[in-house]
Formats: sequence, C-alpha cells, structure tokens
Amino acid sequence: MDTGVKRTPSVARDNTVAGKDMEKVLSRVSTHALVTTTTAAPPTTTTIATAVGKRSEEQQTEGIDDSVNTLMRRPDFGGASVTFPHKLQVGKLLDTLTPVARKVGAVNTVIVREEGGKRTLLGDNTDWLGIKACIESTGVTNLSSSTVLILGAGGAARAACHAVEMLGIKDLIIVNRTISKADDLASIFPNLRTRTFESFDGVFSSNGPRYRS
Repeated sequence: MDTGVKRTPSVARDNTVAGKDMEKVLSRVSTHALVTTTTAAPPTTTTIATAVGKRSEEQQTEGIDDSVNTLMRRPDFGGASVTFPHKLQVGKLLDTLTPVARKVGAVNTVIVREEGGKRTLLGDNTDWLGIKACIESTGVTNLSSSTVLILGAGGAARAACHAVEMLGIKDLIIVNRTISKADDLASIFPNLRTRTFESFDGVFSSNGPRYRS
C-alpha cells in the first residue's frame, strides 16, 4: 500500500488514518483517550498529533485488503480512524466490534486492546456521537416530533440513523440514488418511521411518500 505518508516526530506507536480522498476528509484518533477529531486541514491533523505526543500516518488505499490487515497487525500500530469509503468493509479484519458498530455495520475507529499479553483490534463507531451533538446544538426542543432528512446510505448515514434513534426522533427521510440501499438502511432501524426516495425532488413530489415499516 503505497500512499504518501506524513509523519510527526516519532514516538512509541503509529495512529493511522485510512481513506480514499484525504484532501476532503482527514481524521485523527488518540488511542488511549479514544477521542476522534475530524478536520479538512492536514496542518491541523499534524498539530493535534504533535500536541498529544503521537505519531500519525495518513494512508490512502483503494480497498480493504491484506495490506491493510498487515498494517493493523504491526506491533507499533496504535489505532486508526477510518474514513470514506472504507467504513463498511474494515470491520471484517477486526477481532471484535462494539455493539454500536455491530448494529450499524460501519466502523470509523479501530482501537488496540492488550489483554493477557494478547493484542486484539476492536472496531467502534463514534460518528454518531458527533452527529447527535450537532443536532442537539441546534437548540430544537421538540426533537421527538421532528423529521430528519439524510442524504446517502453509506457508513456516515448509518451512524446518522443511530443518532436519530438515540435522540428519540421517530420520523426519518432517506434519499439515495440506489433506492434498494436506502431500503436496506431503513431495515436496520425498524423503530424509525422511514420514508425512502431515490432523488431529492421525490421528497416533494405529488405522488406521496414511500413508507417503509
């Protein structure tokens, strides 16, 4: 996996970011604090890594394959933040998943655990926490009677659906070009009253909503 790597001064372990388009999305994970910060500015990522005394690498890869598994199994691997479009695939390489990651089927954080002298890789999803906080910051007080619109049906959309459910919101609209993927996403969250559309225009069409129960 040859990917333009940027490094801060070397310390004990690497914390790796894997993604296809790092100019658009860069993220950083602090292994011990388990805090993920996302930013669109590479200098910010480097600054954060330096401030917490970590070394970070930005790895760009077209797919989740044996080279990624080899990277994560290195003894100096300290954790990773996974970005688009690999959140749905990286879980297959990990030893276990948190309940949230297992439910939504998407992993954005890889955590190294050492128990009984054995290193294992745990997959988690922290995207939903940030999405939940963003919704709460709007100041809307009647969330339970609100409707949320989600564009897309990938890993981030799955986290958004979980955040919506945790906030007690019942009505959801999912817009995705491939309607079957929107329906598949809706099926993961049966407690939400979800309408799915293949285009944004369809949300306002006179043909009526397409409910999925």
